[in-house]
Amino acid sequence: MGTERYLLLVLAVTLFLSACGGGDMSLAEYADEVEDTVADMRLRIVATDDALTQPITSIGEAERIWRERAAARQEFLDAFATIEPPDEAEALHAAATDIVRRLSDAEAAIADQVRDYDEPSQLANLGPTPAFRTFIAVNDEATTICLAAQEMFDDTKRREILKEVPWLTSELKTVIEVVFDCVPGES
Repeated sequence: MGTERYLLLVLAVTLFLSACGGGDMSLAEYADEVEDTVADMRLRIVATDDALTQPITSIGEAERIWRERAAARQEFLDAFATIEPPDEAEALHAAATDIVRRLSDAEAAIADQVRDYDEPSQLANLGPTPAFRTFIAVNDEATTICLAAQEMFDDTKRREILKEVPWLTSELKTVIEVVFDCVPGES
């Protein structure tokens, strides 16, 4: 999986995870906290993406890479569970939790599959396995979720920017948001 797709996935997960909890935190505060939680996982997943692009010399090395991915996601889930999302993010938070859990499970299943191989040349046959196909399907779903979450957060940021303009009435701010679909200063 490419770094761009991974970053989209992480963003989607971040957005989804930000939707579960019903707390007093604003959506913007929630997004900031989720972003901090995602940062460690992102670094670890990007490192494994890089490792997967290099020649793998042993089955043990390939298994360690996939287990690291699963562990990074599980540690993210543990931290994410401590974040109480605002009401408007509860559904997204629950969806993010589910998708990250399924990614972790899929990556652990790939590690189990790899462990059963005898030599690194067999790794070329990983693509059509049920474990890898499941991982790809869940990853594609996560990308879709990520894009939807990003749109929600972008909309929130636009509203936050308009809040900073004291001379605009709330009605005028709504008109600007709806009619122009823009943020002041953007083209």
